[in-house]
Amino acid sequence: MKRQFVSELLEKGECICGRELIAGGNFFKCVSAWRDRVGSEELEGAVSVTKAKLASLAKRRETVLQEIAKIQEKRGELHQEIRRLEEELSELSSKIGNRECGEDRGKLEVRRRDIETDVIDLTVEIDRKAKLE
Repeated sequence: MKRQFVSELLEKGECICGRELIAGGNFFKCVSAWRDRVGSEELEGAVSVTKAKLASLAKRRETVLQEIAKIQEKRGELHQEIRRLEEELSELSSKIGNRECGEDRGKLEVRRRDIETDVIDLTVEIDRKAKLE
């Protein structure tokens, strides 16, 4: 039952059963009470639109959660790469300090600097991706 329909009955002064609806009378009050119980058309429309959009929001939520999982997985991989590079850096630093090592100190130092740069680049990338989350 629509609110507008009940309002028109009250304005017309006649119920759908044919009974006269006189302002202040018992029948008028009963029909008026029904008007107060029925939802407004705007509310009904809003409910319909909301129901329709809920399915879309659920799909979007699932997509976003999948993207977050991918980003977190990539972030974990980047952290592992940083740990590996830091271990390699530590090893190279030890070799540079060890004069008995057969490798050229200059080459080891260049490699150490390259690894430091890689660590910095990966850290920046992790920070950038963290901001996207």
